[in-house]
Amino acid sequence: MKCLGLISADGLDRAAHCGSLITEEVQHRLGKQAYANLISLNLHTPEIAAHTQKNDWSQLATKLGEAADWMRSVGAELLVPCSTNLDLAAESLSPKLPILHIADPTAAALRRARVKRIGLVGAAGEHEEKYWRRRLTLGGIRDVFTPVVKDREHLAMIVSEELRLGLVRETSRTAILRIIHSLRRETGVRALVYCAPELSLVLSESDSVLPIFDASELHVLAAVDWALATNPEPAQL
Repeated sequence: MKCLGLISADGLDRAAHCGSLITEEVQHRLGKQAYANLISLNLHTPEIAAHTQKNDWSQLATKLGEAADWMRSVGAELLVPCSTNLDLAAESLSPKLPILHIADPTAAALRRARVKRIGLVGAAGEHEEKYWRRRLTLGGIRDVFTPVVKDREHLAMIVSEELRLGLVRETSRTAILRIIHSLRRETGVRALVYCAPELSLVLSESDSVLPIFDASELHVLAAVDWALATNPEPAQL
C-alpha cells in the first residue's frame, strides 16, 4: 500500500480524523489485520492561524510546500489536504508530491452519476465557495447553486457553533432542511454536495428527496483507491 501524507491546519486536527476513516476503509476492504500507510501532520500554529484569518493563500502555500517536502522526505507519495484552507492554498502549489483535492473526487462522482445541476451546501465563506466552483468546473460540473446569503450565513453558524461541537439540535435540523428545500425549489438542483463534513451528523440521504454527495467521504474513498491501486493515475485534474 502506498503512503498517504495527511495534512491539516486547524485545532480539530482533521488529519488525524481523516486517518481514522482511511484506516477503517482499508480494514473494511482488506480485513481487520490490514493497516493504512499514513503520515499525519497538523500545522496548528499561531502563524498559520494568522495567514488563514487574513486569507493569505500565498503564505499558506509556502508553509504547505515546506510541509509537503518534509512529508515526501519521510515517505509520503500523495498529499491529502484535510483542511479547506490548505485546499485553497494548494491550488497555487507545485509540490513534488501529487495532491488529492477534496473537490476532485466529488466532481468525479457527480460525473459518474451523470448529475450536472447541484446544490453546494456548507461552504464556510466566499473563498471556499469560489474554490469549490473552480474545482467543480475543472471537473465538468458547471451548474452549481448555493443557498441565498442569509441562509448560507445561518448554516455556517450552525456548523461552527453547534455541529462542530457535537451538538445536534432539532431546531437546527429543521432550519437546515428548510434551507435545502428552499434551494431545491428555487434552482431545481438534482443533487446536494455536502462540503462541510458535520452536515452528515444532521441529515442523511433518507432525510432528503435529493441524492447526497458527502465530499469528505468521497475524499477518503479516493485516497484509499489511490493508495491501493497498482498504477495510480495522477491525483490532480
